[in-house]
Amino acid sequence: MDAAQITALATEALWLSLMLAAPVLATTLVVSLATSAFQSVTQFQDAALSTVPRLVSGLVALWLSAHWMSDRLSRFAADVFQALAAVSS
Repeated sequence: MDAAQITALATEALWLSLMLAAPVLATTLVVSLATSAFQSVTQFQDAALSTVPRLVSGLVALWLSAHWMSDRLSRFAADVFQALAAVSS
């Protein structure tokens, strides 16, 4: 395995980590902006109002995208193991 293959795998791993984190981060960002707007409009400042919806939305997003995430991650792991097997033979 040469430096170009290692760099390509590292780059793919970084893109994959970004793609796997994106659904949860985007969901919590949208919910956070919505709760901030709600708190700003109503002048209702409560720590639970800003924390609980973000936590719940992040868990729901993780639950909904878990199958897709595990599929992408297992395909990447299989590709890495195939590349390592090609090096050893």
